[in-house]
Amino acid sequence: MEEMALPKDAPNPKVLACSGLLVWHRPPRAEQMWLRFVDRRPVSTVIIEVLAWCSARRAVQGITALLLIWDNAPWH
Repeated sequence: MEEMALPKDAPNPKVLACSGLLVWHRPPRAEQMWLRFVDRRPVSTVIIEVLAWCSARRAVQGITALLLIWDNAPWH
């Protein structure tokens, strides 16, 4: 991963943020990665939207719980 910086006087700075969920299915043992991209800063409301989206998709599959592991990355 490489961190890149825009010049302070950039005319139109852009932000692209990605949140994801790694889903394990049993049986058969299979994995899926669900990704959501937004073109704004990943503030709390965006994360809440992502968690609601993941929870709704899991509810359709009959799953009623979601384990969230939040890493300690400095850009959060």
